[in-house]
Amino acid sequence: MFDTLEAPPDCIAPEDLIEELESLFTHRDRYDARIATVVQQIEETKAFSKDGYTSTTAMLKHRMSLHPGEAWRHVTRANGLAQAPLTTFAY
Repeated sequence: MFDTLEAPPDCIAPEDLIEELESLFTHRDRYDARIATVVQQIEETKAFSKDGYTSTTAMLKHRMSLHPGEAWRHVTRANGLAQAPLTTFAY
């Protein structure tokens, strides 16, 4: 009776787990790069002040519910990448 039990369609075969993990990290890196680009644009245009925030970090903490350290890291990364265009391209 249970000899023909199939894995659910959303279940990944053990031999494919490493490739799936690699794909997930690739997507995460792309999202992180895009987040850094948008955060830098918010910094440059001071878009955070439109809603009364004093900084991008303050906006990220409140609007995105980020921990203060995480918000600061996003802003620091964005500012650092803005000063290193080749690194930004590689990222």
